[in-house]
Amino acid sequence: MLQGFELALMPILEAFVRSATSSAAPEHHQQALEQLEVAVLSTLVRLIPDAELTAQRPASTPAKAQVVGDLCERAEQVMRQRLQRPLDLATLAQACECSKRTLQLAFRNKHNCTPMQHLRQLRLAAMQEQLKLGASVKEACRTAGLPPHHRAHRPSVL
Repeated sequence: MLQGFELALMPILEAFVRSATSSAAPEHHQQALEQLEVAVLSTLVRLIPDAELTAQRPASTPAKAQVVGDLCERAEQVMRQRLQRPLDLATLAQACECSKRTLQLAFRNKHNCTPMQHLRQLRLAAMQEQLKLGASVKEACRTAGLPPHHRAHRPSVL
């Protein structure tokens, strides 16, 4: 398409240069510039098919959504397996066989949070479940992989 645009634009540019150089009056330069603008826009409209002007990319394809879902499920599985142990983003990404950025984007798309924020939510949910079962705060924190002095039980943190 660019080659067609260049071919269609060449006579217009030549006419503009002739017009601009043939007269020293500023009003002639302005008129030539306006003619050039109209000519360029009409050439663009003529060369770009209507489908390209009105087509919109889909926000997400089913295949992309499936890949994101699979990646997040794999990451959540790893998080649950290692809930009691420290886990950083690099280790999680390596376990999921993807880059840290890919993992972050997948979680942002699916859960609207980062993987580490999601891990924290899983740990807090595990702690809450242990507390409901009658475990002490210290035991609930240990089971959820949180330090024993964790402040998750305070309303300001939740």
